Amino acid sequence: MSARTQTKLAIFLGLILILGSAGFLLFQSLKTRERKAAVEAFEKELEEGLAQEAPSPQEGEGPQEEEEAQEPLPPSGLGVVRIDKLGVVLPIYGDASGDSLAQGAGLVQGTDFPGPYPGTTSVLAAHRGGRQETQSFMHIDRLEPGDLIQVTSQEASLTYEVVGQQVIEPRDWSHFDRQEGKTRLFLLTCHPYPKNNKRLLLEAQLIDSQAH
Repeated sequence: MSARTQTKLAIFLGLILILGSAGFLLFQSLKTRERKAAVEAFEKELEEGLAQEAPSPQEGEGPQEEEEAQEPLPPSGLGVVRIDKLGVVLPIYGDASGDSLAQGAGLVQGTDFPGPYPGTTSVLAAHRGGRQETQSFMHIDRLEPGDLIQVTSQEASLTYEVVGQQVIEPRDWSHFDRQEGKTRLFLLTCHPYPKNNKRLLLEAQLIDSQAH
């Protein structure tokens, strides 16, 4: 095979690789948009009080490194967490198993499902990137004190204000105690991306709630 033929073949293969990669990225982007639209539709149903009665949320399980085989998850989840500053809208599931985090945010074991009650501490874990791309906790490090987080469930619409963030060890649950008179929400994800040997913990406090 001549050098000229080898060059043409290399260019052809390079073009095939580029087109294949572009096609895959486009497919992923379309799937992400489709998923976000479905979650927003569920959020709207919750806000309008039209969602069918969901089972009472149970305390979740802590984040796991590997996915476990479980029953298929409902596509809608138990609620929705929205971060308008980042364009993020994720379903909330009742645990933080691998299956739950592959589809949205999960409630960490031993913490409360988000609600308007004083003394409530809720911790939602989610991946930083992955298959959900930007529909994850990828950029929650960009949130600053005063930014808002919205949580909508069948019970209420809750608005939290960010008060700070910190980097913690992967198994450090010491920050999740319940505090009298405070209604707190934490967002938990891996850090630094993509090394992921620590955890980024963002804290917010309830400033408004509307019952459905």
